[in-house]
Amino acid sequence: MSTPGDTAHLGLMTRTDVDGAATVGQATFEAAGVGYYRKLSATMPSGAVRSYVYYGDTSGTAAALSVSPSCGSVGSWQAQAGRPKEVTEPDPDGAGAQSAIVRRFVYADNGAVAATQINGDKWKCTLFDGRGRAVSQTFPEPAPSAVVRTATTTFNVAGDPRVTRVGDSTAGTVAVETQTDSLGRQLSYRDVWGKVTTSTFDRWGKVLSASNTAGSAAR
Repeated sequence: MSTPGDTAHLGLMTRTDVDGAATVGQATFEAAGVGYYRKLSATMPSGAVRSYVYYGDTSGTAAALSVSPSCGSVGSWQAQAGRPKEVTEPDPDGAGAQSAIVRRFVYADNGAVAATQINGDKWKCTLFDGRGRAVSQTFPEPAPSAVVRTATTTFNVAGDPRVTRVGDSTAGTVAVETQTDSLGRQLSYRDVWGKVTTSTFDRWGKVLSASNTAGSAAR
C-alpha cells in the first residue's frame, strides 16, 4: 500500500508497505513553497537512508567546486539550475568505521553531466562540443597518483563528417577510427593495431559483405 500524504495530487508516495506489514519504506520531499517537491530522502524497510541535495536555482560552479585540474577549465559551465548536487548512499555499517558513498555532480550548459566525484576522489569529467557531443573524458587514477587518463573523440576528421576518431592518452598516437555513410552505417573500422574492417550493404541496409586482413565473408 502506498500513502501519498499531503501530496496525493502530485503522485508523491511518502510511505509504502506491503499489506500492512511491519516493513515500511518512506520518502520525504521538499515542502510546498520551498522548492520543487524534489525528493530529499528515501528510507528503506531496513532503516537504511539515501539522501539527496540539490543546487539552488542560480548556483554556479565557480572555482569553489575545485574540479580543476582534473577537469580543465570550468569557464563554460553555467548555473546548475536546481539539478541534483549530491546523493549520499546508505551507510554500510551504521555507526561503524565504514563511511557512506557520496556522489557529486556538475552539469554542463547543455544539461548533461559534465563532472562526477565519489567521496574524496578526483573529479571525472566530460567536455562537450557546441552540438552537445562528448569530445573529451578524463579518468584520474586514485591518489596518490597524479596521472589523469584522457579519452578524446574527434569528429569530422580531415574535414570528412563521416569519419570519427577516438584516442586515449595512455595509447599515445594510436586511435580507433570509423567511417560511416550518410545513413550512419559503418563502412570501415580501423582498430588500434591498424587493422581495417570494411563492410558493404544492400539497398535495404543489410550487410552484404565484410572483409579485413584476416579474410572476407559474404552473405
